Amino acid sequence: LDKDLGAGGMPRNNFETVADEVRKKYPHISFRREGFDKNKGDEKLKFVEKRLSKKQPVLVSIANEPFGGQGWHIMPVVDATEDKLILLKNVDENGTPETCELTKEKFILIHEQYTGGDDVAYLDKWQ
Repeated sequence: LDKDLGAGGMPRNNFETVADEVRKKYPHISFRREGFDKNKGDEKLKFVEKRLSKKQPVLVSIANEPFGGQGWHIMPVVDATEDKLILLKNVDENGTPETCELTKEKFILIHEQYTGGDDVAYLDKWQ
């Protein structure tokens, strides 16, 4: 929704607006959103890990401030290890993916110490 957003424009991408657009085009697909209070970073991580264990695609919202940016960024979790989450940060114009590795400890810390990035979405229904 924000691919043509100009400077000073109001961003429209969030889990609800994007899920609504996906549902309009693909009514057999449904995403669910779960929000987490600031002091619940460990619960957010456990929720993500549970979705991954069920092989459900999951998107996380992460505050950009610890990376020198503003607002937040929604990224799919593309892999996980015992102590890290690997997120798809971007795909460049050549189709080359850029990933972001976060320790699970840092994932919790970012959630609890920075504004924004309080929710998770996961693929709930598809055919």
